[in-house]
Amino acid sequence: MASYGPRLPERLVDAPSQRLYILSLALALQALKLLSFFSSLIEGPSLKLFFKWTFYDVLFLLLLRFMRIPRLTFRWKSSMLQAVMLVMLNWLLFGTYKIGFSSANLVPAMLYENVGHTFVPILFNNSEPSYITYSSAGLHDPNIRSTHNLRKKEILTRLDTHQLVDTGSSDEASSKVLSEDEAFDIEFGEYDDPRLKQSHLSQQKTAMDKYPPLQKTQRIRWIKISKPGTIKLETVQDGKMDVKLRDASVTIVKCPTARFTGPEEEKIRCRGDKDKLYMETFGVPPLKLEWQHDLGGKREVTTVESLNPDPEERAHNIYPSKQITIPLALDLDTLGQHIYSLNSITDGIGNKVELFSVGNRHKPEYTRSIAVLKPAEFAFQGCRAGETVNLLHGHDTSLTINAGYHDERDGPWKLMVQYTPEAAKAKGWTRELISPERRHKFKVEGPGEYRLLGARGNICNGDVLSPEVCRVVEVPQPKVEIEWKKLHECSGDVGVTANLVLHGTPPFRIYYTTSHNKGPETTNSTVIDGSRGEITLQPERSGSYVYNFVSLSDKNYKNIPLSGQVISQTVHPLASAMFSGTSGRGSGRETTVQSCSGDVVEVPVELKGTAPWNLELQVVGPSGTETIQETGIKTDQHSIKIKLPKDIDRDGGTLLVDLISVEDANGCKRTLAVPGVPVKVRRVKPTVKFYAKDGARSVQVLYGEQAHLPLRLTGDGPWVVSWRYNSRAERVRRQRFTSANDVLSVTEAGVYELLEVRDEQCPGTVIVPEHTYIVEHVPVPHVRLALESDGTQARNGSWIRPPVCVSKEDFIDLRLKGGPPFQVMYSATRNKERPENHQFSSIQEIYRLPLQTGKSGRISYDIVAIGDSRYPLDERKALRESQILKWEQQVLARPTAYFKTDTQLSYCLNDAFLPRSEFELSQDGLMILEGKAPFFVDFSIQNMASSEVRNETMKITSHEWQVKFPDYVFTTVGSYIVNINSVRDSSSCEEIVNETGRRQLWVEVAETAMIVPYERRSDVCVGDLLQFQLEGVQPWTITYRFNDKVQKTIQKTPKYTTVANAPGEFSVVSIAHQQAQCQTTISDVRLTVHDIPSARVHHGTRFEESIREGEQAEIVFTLIGEPPFTFTYQRTELAQYARGRKPKVLETHTVAGITSKEHSIFSSAEGTWTVTFIADKWCRYPPAKTDPTIESI
Repeated sequence: MASYGPRLPERLVDAPSQRLYILSLALALQALKLLSFFSSLIEGPSLKLFFKWTFYDVLFLLLLRFMRIPRLTFRWKSSMLQAVMLVMLNWLLFGTYKIGFSSANLVPAMLYENVGHTFVPILFNNSEPSYITYSSAGLHDPNIRSTHNLRKKEILTRLDTHQLVDTGSSDEASSKVLSEDEAFDIEFGEYDDPRLKQSHLSQQKTAMDKYPPLQKTQRIRWIKISKPGTIKLETVQDGKMDVKLRDASVTIVKCPTARFTGPEEEKIRCRGDKDKLYMETFGVPPLKLEWQHDLGGKREVTTVESLNPDPEERAHNIYPSKQITIPLALDLDTLGQHIYSLNSITDGIGNKVELFSVGNRHKPEYTRSIAVLKPAEFAFQGCRAGETVNLLHGHDTSLTINAGYHDERDGPWKLMVQYTPEAAKAKGWTRELISPERRHKFKVEGPGEYRLLGARGNICNGDVLSPEVCRVVEVPQPKVEIEWKKLHECSGDVGVTANLVLHGTPPFRIYYTTSHNKGPETTNSTVIDGSRGEITLQPERSGSYVYNFVSLSDKNYKNIPLSGQVISQTVHPLASAMFSGTSGRGSGRETTVQSCSGDVVEVPVELKGTAPWNLELQVVGPSGTETIQETGIKTDQHSIKIKLPKDIDRDGGTLLVDLISVEDANGCKRTLAVPGVPVKVRRVKPTVKFYAKDGARSVQVLYGEQAHLPLRLTGDGPWVVSWRYNSRAERVRRQRFTSANDVLSVTEAGVYELLEVRDEQCPGTVIVPEHTYIVEHVPVPHVRLALESDGTQARNGSWIRPPVCVSKEDFIDLRLKGGPPFQVMYSATRNKERPENHQFSSIQEIYRLPLQTGKSGRISYDIVAIGDSRYPLDERKALRESQILKWEQQVLARPTAYFKTDTQLSYCLNDAFLPRSEFELSQDGLMILEGKAPFFVDFSIQNMASSEVRNETMKITSHEWQVKFPDYVFTTVGSYIVNINSVRDSSSCEEIVNETGRRQLWVEVAETAMIVPYERRSDVCVGDLLQFQLEGVQPWTITYRFNDKVQKTIQKTPKYTTVANAPGEFSVVSIAHQQAQCQTTISDVRLTVHDIPSARVHHGTRFEESIREGEQAEIVFTLIGEPPFTFTYQRTELAQYARGRKPKVLETHTVAGITSKEHSIFSSAEGTWTVTFIADKWCRYPPAKTDPTIESI
């Protein structure tokens, strides 16, 4: 392929750029692969991802070969190898492989009462059990255990449905064999077969649906258990090999249950009633029960924890199932349909059963319904205050009692009615009337007072509203008295005036006939609104007129015949006067005079004409008339004082005051026909009282809510009522009310007192003793210690609990007051850190609150907020300081000791066990102590070589201690172990072993470092090798002195070699090993380094001497060094004879034993004399060859 160029010509994109682009593509591809890998960590491995990325990698390699990029073009074998490596990488990232090991663990199970037994599943991984040994213990006494052995044939590999449902069935044909996966699904709540009992399956589904399905390497086997208890796997064998056990113990208890007790039908209650529901729970305490309350589309879920009648059993790992009955107090203050449903129950082991499921939603044992009704409200209809019901002569009438509000479920109602007759001799009665509907009519038996005393429905006591009294009056037939008067001629008028005094109930209609000159009669009628009227008859023409009044009608009676009322017309003019506030025209009344007290009433009159006037008035009452003469009136505005009749003054009623005539100063007297003035006299004053239902004038309301105090008012509204609040008696309040059944809305608790009442006309009276009403607040829930002996109270009000050790369970019993269930929020502050808020719920008045003892420190607890069934928990409404329950507890740290590091310590032989200076920097050998000082620690020091153990006890006053034993000396070389056996502090808490496990300290003791020369000599020469043998543990640190200069060298091999390059004194000062430890002072290694000897011919100068033949020349050798000397000299031919080659050696001589530093010889031979070798007392030249890499001193 090298003969082909790149697929993309280099003239377009050069080769380096092509390599950059293709490698960037490869890097991007692998980056996307890593992102896909991280996603698969969440979603799980997938073969789809493996094949996807393998395809992409192979496609990339094919593209790479196709492009033929220089330096990235490989042979087929190399490409195949790259593909295989990428496939292996993809398998590692996305493969579905699993790394398995042989193991077995128990899966939790519950014993179901409807089955009578359970099959405990054992989950095996990569193993098939052939022999199982397990032990069982009862829940009441866990110390007594029995052992059971199961062989392979006794281990269930499959389950039949008849085994799950009915152990007594032996019909194999009807049983279905479940596969291993199906049985696992049944046990974990994922199998559905209609032939299995629905309750069993639903309970198992609830408890087990959190477990995953079986994996390929897993299998499940069962053992049958018929009694509750604790099951523990002792041994499991797969053939002859033991299987590793995990989660080898499981507790089997009966399934927790809960239900409502008592009647199952729907309850109907009245608002304000109190009731109780009883919930019966069964299971291993402490139980946790959750229920919900539905009302008007709103749902409130309540959870109650720590239902445990005997906490001591749980503390001793005793798991007996208990039956606990829980009362739930209900304050039924809200109207509507209250539905209470049990949601779930969880036992003390964690088994949870969902009760409010689809199948159980309508079961009566899990649901209770209460309908809360409002009491019906009854009052007389058509009997307002001051009004009466008329009973006509010869007719019947009835009274109606009407319910303003009612609920059909509360009917029929019993109405208690009392009748008091008007006549003293008549007999009254009190009867109970049955009203199946909201409106009830009954026939009256005579005039008198009918009073509604009370109303009672089938469920609720009804409320009696105003008007509760209805007065029936027998109305007499109307009658008329006619006074005829002829008109005086002083006015010039001609006619007759008929003054009518009417008795009855206005309006009146009087019928009369007119006959002119004895002709035919013409019938006319006139309507009179008052009890007195005037008819003026003025014929338009002269003649004889006869007027006959024939019949009379009023509001109640029609056409009552009249007789003897006949008159002829005459003429009599009268003067002018009218009452103040009237227009003087027509017959309509425009003003009314009111009288609430006193026997005299003043009526204002306006007069016209010449003073003085004489005025004639007529007072018409129910029993008669009275004429009053008022003379000598000098002013045109005058008030006439009229004395009230005795019966009107006593019982009240209505008078009509009419002007009859007026006479002025001229003596002209005129009969008046102006509107009269009614005088209303009221002797029944308005009253006010508090309505008392069942005789109780008191109510309880929540703090912050309004109390509506029912009032009953009589008279003509609106009313103004004065009242006061007892705690603020000096402040009187006035309030206006418009309804006779109005309410007084207040918020504060106390006694409210009515002082005065006034209606539209008159002041009234307050009915005593029904003038007071007591308002009380529903007690706010509070909490206090159940037993004050649990601690002592400090000055700040906080209770001090006895100290407790870390991890030791401790509780505090709280007494809760209020309406259960309770919700309590409290804060826990450790060592003045940031507080942590916690919350718990309880339906019992005594709640055992577990305290936080997991960490040491001073823990303060504060009750932040508390709620109950009437006051919901609201953390924003903090308790007052006086209401806060506080307690504190010191959690003592259990003493523990451990070494801060596990670094091995190094010592030298015969060293005392004391800290070395380098330990202070590295903190090696530092022991950390936790607890309360002082500490007493027991150590053991073991010599691993001799197995000798020595025990030491040290008193330590701080929390950090550098290990040291002054009396202990390392006498042998090797390893030592220092063990922390036990630790005690000043508290009474037991020791705990630190999780780090650093309770051992290894000490390595090395021999003393030594340096030994290879040769036992004290004199050496410059250039000689100095060789030493090092003893100890590497590395070695050697300190030496050369010519009074101290130097150090570090050697890592046991042989130390150096070269002496200068003369002088060499000595080894000290040697240390193991990182400069175990230093030894050396005093016997000293060497003297001598210089190399040398020689000079004629004192080192070039000297040429010519001699004659036969003569001798003296050759002088100067020797430098320390005698005796030995040297070698030679004579070579002269250079001119060598002709470019090396001169030839003609003779060589060696001279020894020379003690002087000069030596002479005489020679007559021709040549060049040189010294080739010299040796003195110590050294020689030339020296021996050495390795240039060897370090020199």
